[in-house]
Amino acid sequence: MRRAILAMWLALGALGWGQAPSQVALILPSHDPEAMALGHLWAHLRDLTPEQIVYVRLHPEVQGRVRMSAQQFTDTIWDPVQEALDARGLDGILAWVYGPGIPTRVDGEGLSLSLTGITWARNRIPAAHAVQRGTWRSPLFSAPQPGRPAPALRGLDRAAEELGDAYPLPSMVLGVTGRRGNTPAEIADALRRGRASDATRPEGAYWFVSTDNVRTRTRAGQVGPAAEALRAMGAEVVEADRFPRRQERLLGVMTGAAIVNPGQENHYVPGAIGDHLTSFAGAFDAGGQTPLTEWIRAGATASSGTVVEPLALWTKFPHAWVFVAQRQGATMLESFAATVACPLQLLLVGDPLARPWGSPLAARIEGGPEAWRFVVEPDPGEAFAPRVRAWVDGRPVEPGRLPPDLAQGAHELRAEGVLPGLLRPTLSAQAEWFVPGPRAPDLTATRQTDGDWRLTVRLGAPPKRLVARNWGRIAAEASPGRGTQEFRIARAAAGLGPWRWQVEAHWPDGTVTRSLPRRFEDSAGS
Repeated sequence: MRRAILAMWLALGALGWGQAPSQVALILPSHDPEAMALGHLWAHLRDLTPEQIVYVRLHPEVQGRVRMSAQQFTDTIWDPVQEALDARGLDGILAWVYGPGIPTRVDGEGLSLSLTGITWARNRIPAAHAVQRGTWRSPLFSAPQPGRPAPALRGLDRAAEELGDAYPLPSMVLGVTGRRGNTPAEIADALRRGRASDATRPEGAYWFVSTDNVRTRTRAGQVGPAAEALRAMGAEVVEADRFPRRQERLLGVMTGAAIVNPGQENHYVPGAIGDHLTSFAGAFDAGGQTPLTEWIRAGATASSGTVVEPLALWTKFPHAWVFVAQRQGATMLESFAATVACPLQLLLVGDPLARPWGSPLAARIEGGPEAWRFVVEPDPGEAFAPRVRAWVDGRPVEPGRLPPDLAQGAHELRAEGVLPGLLRPTLSAQAEWFVPGPRAPDLTATRQTDGDWRLTVRLGAPPKRLVARNWGRIAAEASPGRGTQEFRIARAAAGLGPWRWQVEAHWPDGTVTRSLPRRFEDSAGS
C-alpha cells in the first residue's frame, strides 16, 4: 500500500497559450540584481520553474555594455546555456528569452547581429551577403507575398515538429535598461501588461501611419492586405498620414519614421505592438533616432528595432501581417516569428508570451495525488479534446498517475493539454503536494523589517547538508543538526523580489528532499 500523501495538494490553472510557458528558457545575468529581479517577476507572472532559468556570468569587460563579440556570446551564453539545459533534461525548449543586462548587439568579423538574431540562427552566423541584403529567410516566416496568400499560421510547437533540425531558435528580450533604455519600473509595467492581456480579446484600433520617406514605402504594399484581413476579423483599422494623438485604445501602431513620439496622450491596450521601421531603434549606443524603448515607455507591450544599419529592406522588419497573426491567437513571439523574414539584425523586446486573442479555455488539475485528471472548461468536446502530457519534478509521467514511492518532501506536477490545429493552443495547470516524514523539510520564510530574510526549517532527522535556494540559485548552505534550523539571509544576498524560497535537505545516502516553495511578490522594478 502506498504511503499516505498529505497535504498540500494545491492546484493552479491557466488560460490557453500558443507556445506554452514550459517551452521557454529564461537567461539572466547573475551580476545584475535589477535584471534578475525583472526576470524573476516574469517567471512569477508566467509560472516558470527554477529549472527553466539559467544564470550566466558575463565577462566584466562587457557588463553594462551594448556590444559583445561573437566569441564572447559563445563562451558566456550559448555554450553555458546549452550545457545547463542538457544537464537538466529540458529537451522541449522552443525559445530563449533574455532578461535585461545582456549586450544586445553581437559583433563578428565584419558583421553584426542582434542578441535575438544570433540566437534565432542557433549561433551559426550566415554568409555576410545574405544578412546584409536580407535574403536569409527564417523557416518560420509565413506572411503573404505579392500574388500569394498567406500560408496557414503555425505555432512554434507545430513548426518544431515539422522542421526538425531545421527549426531555428526564436528569441526575445524582456526589456532594455541603461542608455536610451527603459527604467526597471517601466519594464515591470510592460511585463504585467503582457500578462494582463491574455485572452482579453480587447477592442480598439490599429493605426497604419504613412510618411513621405522610404521608411514607409518599404512596407507600403503590405498595409492593404493586412488592413483588409483585420477588418474581416472585426477590427477597426485607421490608415492615416499623421501619428495618432489622444487615442483611447490603440491595439497597434505601425509607421516608418526616424523620429516618433509614441506618447502624445495615447493609451495603448495591454498586448499592443508599436513599430517605426528605422535604422537605429535598437542601437542603444547611437543617437539621432527614436529608440524602440519609447514605445514601451508610452505603454506598448512589445516593439522592435535593428541594432545596426539595415538599409530599407522590408525583410528585416515586422511585416504588417504581425497584427493579423496576433489576432489569430498567436503569442507575441509567435506573431513576430511568423512575420519577420530575416530577423538576424532585429532586436525583439517585450513579453513573448502575451496573447490577447488566446483561447478563453482554462485548465485545472482535479483530484488528489493518488489519482488526478486534467479538466478543461468550458468542455471543448471530444473532437477538440487536448492531448495531455505531464511531468513530476521535471520528469515525464503518464497522465493521471504519479510515480510510486515518491520521496518525502515536496513535489510538483505540471500538466499541459495541447489542442488540435496548426496553432496548437496549449493549456497549462500545476499542482504541488507534500509527502510527510522525518526527512521532509517544513519551511517558513519571513522577511524582516530590515529587509533581511529568516528561513526556519523543521526536520525530524539531521541531514548531511541544507541548501536554501531563491529561484534555483543557492542563497545559503548549512550543516545542520536535528530539529529546527534557521537561515538568516541578508537583503543584499537575497536580491530584489519576487522571491521563491525553497530548501533542499541532502542526506548521506544521496537522497535529496525539498520543502514546498514559498513565494513572495514585491514591487519589482519600482
